[in-house]
Amino acid sequence: MWRWLGVLVWISVAMATLAHFHDRLYSTSIDVGLHGTLVARLMESSNLPAVDENLSMMATYPRIAHAIASAVGAEVDSALEGMQYIAYLSVFLLWSAIGFAFLRLPPRTRLVAFSALAMMLLANRQWFELEIFGSELVATYFFAHFVAQALALCLLVCAIQLEWRRPDSVENLLVLGLGGALLTSVHLLPAVELIGTLGVLVLLNAITDSREKRTRSLLAGAGISLFSLGLMVVNPDFLAMYRVSSNNGLMLLKYIHSIRGMAVLAVGVALFSLGLIALWWRKQKVAVTYEGLLLKYFGAFGLAISGLCVIQIALLVGLSKGSEYACFKYANALQSMLVLDFILLVAQLGKDRLQSTGSGPGVFAPSALALLACVCVFSNGSFILTGKIISAEREARAFAKSAGQPAPGTHDFAIGIAEIGGFGNYLVSRFSLGTPALDDSFEIFQGKFPKDATRINRILSSSGSDPWDRKDCRRGTAGSLIVLDGDCAYAGFTTVNCAGVIEFASRGALDTASSGLSKAEVNGRWSEGSSATLTCKTDGNSPRMAYLQATGLVTETHRQRMTVRVNSGDLQSVEFNAQSPSQRVRIALPRDQSAQLVFHFSFPDAIAPNALGINNDLRTLGVFMYSMSFADD
Repeated sequence: MWRWLGVLVWISVAMATLAHFHDRLYSTSIDVGLHGTLVARLMESSNLPAVDENLSMMATYPRIAHAIASAVGAEVDSALEGMQYIAYLSVFLLWSAIGFAFLRLPPRTRLVAFSALAMMLLANRQWFELEIFGSELVATYFFAHFVAQALALCLLVCAIQLEWRRPDSVENLLVLGLGGALLTSVHLLPAVELIGTLGVLVLLNAITDSREKRTRSLLAGAGISLFSLGLMVVNPDFLAMYRVSSNNGLMLLKYIHSIRGMAVLAVGVALFSLGLIALWWRKQKVAVTYEGLLLKYFGAFGLAISGLCVIQIALLVGLSKGSEYACFKYANALQSMLVLDFILLVAQLGKDRLQSTGSGPGVFAPSALALLACVCVFSNGSFILTGKIISAEREARAFAKSAGQPAPGTHDFAIGIAEIGGFGNYLVSRFSLGTPALDDSFEIFQGKFPKDATRINRILSSSGSDPWDRKDCRRGTAGSLIVLDGDCAYAGFTTVNCAGVIEFASRGALDTASSGLSKAEVNGRWSEGSSATLTCKTDGNSPRMAYLQATGLVTETHRQRMTVRVNSGDLQSVEFNAQSPSQRVRIALPRDQSAQLVFHFSFPDAIAPNALGINNDLRTLGVFMYSMSFADD
């Protein structure tokens, strides 16, 4: 009865957790667009080409996690929502599996383990902020990686239960080996973790088995390991993920900022894992207990992850294989195992003479642990509500199905849809309208203005959207959205003239006439990167002077220099500092009859606000430009 109650409570808590979190997205990474595009395409068809402009590198990416999300997405008519349901269900499954593994511990040990883990989760939320399991979906969005990680933990716990019930069987090894081989088509890294754990367990079993059983045990374990490894290597997804591992990306961790830091973390986890294995070794000499099995398996799992991380680092440093990004991807699992290993070691203090049956009120503990983990992992992160993005995604998908394919060489875009920002417009463009991953759609992602009008067929936007919504350019509706002709909309953007005042907060023509500037903000734009340009047209009588109202990104210890050259004229310089952060910069213009003026700005001291300790902005910024005015003197 208790176990059935535990199952019912688990289902109820899981559904409540999904209902609460499914519309909260804790990442605005481009990875959301990459994974969601594959989910959206699988919602349309399971037969996708190996080369696809819309999918890019995701065309050959492992698909099982995405296929599951696409099945859910088809039911709710949203690739993003389908992916979110599977992502959060994976978080709940992973922590439930850890809770279930603890459930058969002796009563006192179980109480200490659950209590210590609960306190650790709360302390981590409040103070430590380690990137533990579930954090793969915060800031970054390692969707397939995390789904595979959750399945790997579930398989590990299944193997523990099988060995506990049938210690002389090889079923537990088959679960790890074949499970790891199958996980290759979800994501390679957790799959390799399981195969590595299998190898460690085979060695440990060979050492502890009696002389009569040792040869048979070693041959069986080695055979399963080699067979599973062979299945993994011949899987086409293995080669695809091997190629992806050479791509370098950005992964920000609170405490680890270098390969050396990753090596130190890996060694630390290895030492803790060896401590668990040493305790198991001592316990199994007296009697085989569930507690000992748990120590062995979690120790083997932690040792495998740390060993694989060290190998990855060695390949990068010694042979230039892989990337720093591939090394950093072990960080979440390593930090999680550091916590779990420490808790299991703490739980061994004292003696516990009673054995647990895994029944009674304790059956509710896995559900409570999974709920607490979700709350602690996600509550501190900033999030966006996805309801309006999903609504726009559905309307755009319905439009795409009814409107047919755009003209060859062009694409439809979602731009300026109200209340979803550049990130939401990017997702709708990618998921529903099939726009490619880079170039124009990436500018939408950044909240900028797509400059190449020749690639834009139709634009889905909101009524009253500035500068897109022009009544003479409307070509219909898509639910609550309006459909605009791209050529017509772009024809309405007049050029920037070298006269009067240019307001950098404006959109339209200024977006097409500039580069190296951020998206428009309320009062202007930041220079983004080390250089920027602005082009304006003259009427043949070029003004003699321009005045730029600007503020530099400065602190008491960091100055900001700006140089500007107009056309091929002389280089002019100005310095912003703590004493003069804002200035009206006087820029002499060439005295010729040029048809246009091109301002070439350079910012040698551009820096990220994050590096100056101002905020968490990682963009490389230099000067915030408010306006530019022109005069004849």
